[in-house]
Amino acid sequence: MSVAAAMLVAGGGVGAIRYGWGRTEGRVPVWLGWLAIVTALVWLGAGAGAWGVSVVAIAVMLTAMALLAYAAVTDPRRKRRPARAADTVTNDSGIRLRTDGARGLARRFAIFFLVVPAAGATSLLAALAGQSAARAGGWADADSVTLGLLLFPAIWSIVATWLLMHDRPAAMATRLALFAATFAILFLLLR
Repeated sequence: MSVAAAMLVAGGGVGAIRYGWGRTEGRVPVWLGWLAIVTALVWLGAGAGAWGVSVVAIAVMLTAMALLAYAAVTDPRRKRRPARAADTVTNDSGIRLRTDGARGLARRFAIFFLVVPAAGATSLLAALAGQSAARAGGWADADSVTLGLLLFPAIWSIVATWLLMHDRPAAMATRLALFAATFAILFLLLR
């Protein structure tokens, strides 16, 4: 299977998944879509190795992004919730501006602080704990450092997404503190 054919099969698989996702009468298109993606991954992965797998993954992601963008633009239910009159003011250009004041600004800064630097530091701590666990397990220094470098952005993206699912900064801070304490203890025990 050529590279272009594998990309088309993988893209067609994403299209089949999207087609079958909203259907109520059967999940056959979804299963066929996943089968097409796995087939393209295995075929091109066996023929071209990691490069082939990455090419198929890029084709899958680009196709999914295009389908989601199209769905977002054409969705008839896409209506914005009207803003509450007490929270907004309309300027001369007719643009509604939020007026929740200093409290709203402080909330936004707290969320930013928790999701970016605090979650980043916590994720670094978790990656260092993973690196220490690898060293304690007998891994070579180069391998354990590589593991730590791979874990850091992966954990950070997961933690940031997890934090953004909570609606209050206090809930975010509590969960982040528990996560950080867990990995701090692991890091200190495995050093």
